[in-house]
Amino acid sequence: MAFSRAFARYSVYSGVALTLGAEANAFMIHAPMISGKQFDVSSGVSLVYGMQIKFNELQSW
Repeated sequence: MAFSRAFARYSVYSGVALTLGAEANAFMIHAPMISGKQFDVSSGVSLVYGMQIKFNELQSW
């Protein structure tokens, strides 16, 4: 089994950032009825992106 993850963040303005994340995995599967082989390698990749906004807390005097 293998697993990998990466994340990036780019600040656009003060308190606003663009984010990007990727995740990949690979694993062996034992399903001879489905693939016709004794063992097969299955894998998947996902990509997530977004915008992050940071709100400053109000300070009371």
